[in-house]
Amino acid sequence: MFLSKVTLKPGPKLFELLGEKSGSNGYAAHQLLWDLFPNDGEKKRDFLFHKDEPQELPSFIVVSKDAPVETEALRVQSKPYAPQLSVGQKLTFSLTANPVVGRKTEGKKNSIKHDVWMDAKKTAQENGLEGSALVSACETASKEWLIRQGERCGFQ
Repeated sequence: MFLSKVTLKPGPKLFELLGEKSGSNGYAAHQLLWDLFPNDGEKKRDFLFHKDEPQELPSFIVVSKDAPVETEALRVQSKPYAPQLSVGQKLTFSLTANPVVGRKTEGKKNSIKHDVWMDAKKTAQENGLEGSALVSACETASKEWLIRQGERCGFQ
């Protein structure tokens, strides 16, 4: 694995990322970081990133399976990363996620993805929940999604 600091180089991509329409858009940053990992279109995402916002330009801390390749828009400083974790060790982290749930739809080959919060909200409303009970149902669904991800990926 690799731990990398990625900074933006001056140029058109910088203005695209920092422009009015995408300045706070995490998706634009994610798409830009994908360029660090050339592939044939079959590769799955195998990197995580954190947007760091110093006083000047934003930069990113990236943990990835493969070494990132510097691009026209991004400068990369990388080093091998092999954390030595032990059973029972506790780590803290900040998480931004887009939790989705797949729902089978009649006539469709693949399930359709739905936002976990909105899916839970719809179900709760159909069951007559309102106010704080509705919010609680949505929070519970989001927490359960994270617990399932942990069970699948080996964290809790």
